[in-house]
Amino acid sequence: MLTFVETKKKHIKELTRIYNYYIEHSTSTFHKEKFNKKQFKRLVYFDDILYGTFTIFFEDKIIGYCMISPFNFREAYRATVFVAVYLKEEFTGKGYGEKALQFLEKRALGLPIRSLLALICLENEGSVKLFEKCGYNRVGVIKKAGVKFNRLLDVVYYQKVIRPNFL
Repeated sequence: MLTFVETKKKHIKELTRIYNYYIEHSTSTFHKEKFNKKQFKRLVYFDDILYGTFTIFFEDKIIGYCMISPFNFREAYRATVFVAVYLKEEFTGKGYGEKALQFLEKRALGLPIRSLLALICLENEGSVKLFEKCGYNRVGVIKKAGVKFNRLLDVVYYQKVIRPNFL
């Protein structure tokens, strides 16, 4: 059974390991150097009304995390947020990412949020397929936005508007 729990400090060690895998082996993040627990903790939102990080459990084991984070800190953008999902490699491609996005969307519907965004490296076909399957629309590409593994990489924005007329 899949469950989502607000991330606690006791989860940070395992979540840091998960994130470091993506730093070292993928273009899912453009961080280049592994994080320690203290650095990773700065990425996590604890006890925030609007933003949050959620540890994903399958049965009693941590398999990943998902989060809602700020798109921009200017108050006019507050109803637009980023969403992200990171799963242990062996749990990708099994529908857990879709369930995580559904969880985040349901949570966002209970908050003053209008629009969900994802920023994805264009070469990450799995993430692109996931967000498209979940109803996100491709709204923009930034060419050669970052460098990782000595390559210039494009990123693409995906958006899902959950409340079109919300002010």
